[in-house]
Amino acid sequence: MFCLHLPLPRNSHLSNDKQALFSIPSYFSACYLDRFGTHCHGCNQPITDSYITALNAPWHRNCFACQECAKPLSGTNFHDVDGYPLCESHYYTRRGLICNTCAKPITGRCVNALGKRYHPLHFVCAYCLQPLQSGTFKEHTNKPYCHQCFLQLFG
Repeated sequence: MFCLHLPLPRNSHLSNDKQALFSIPSYFSACYLDRFGTHCHGCNQPITDSYITALNAPWHRNCFACQECAKPLSGTNFHDVDGYPLCESHYYTRRGLICNTCAKPITGRCVNALGKRYHPLHFVCAYCLQPLQSGTFKEHTNKPYCHQCFLQLFG
């Protein structure tokens, strides 16, 4: 097997000599790694150093990062979207699960109101800032109000 990318070293001759056979893989290592080595799922380059396995694929440590913001994800929580990792923030943003009040991911119960999503404790009256826990509210200019504040302000 000859490498078409690299010239043979000077004074080299291929033979059945064991020493010559063992020197071939080191000489052709760049091409060998490119053709037969383990490749990173993120950059598709050969992996020559330590690596991590995540999402059933090998990754260079610096390539295993959020596909949206490039934040390194090694050792942190991440989510799989079509075989590629996303940080928690971008995963929940893509799914539309960010609280309109605090801008943090909604991982549990959620209030859907006025075309927006909220953590239950963050869905509050726009005037008195008390949680609208009963689920009933009045709307004015796309803002939620408790019944008492709505009557007081807009009567």
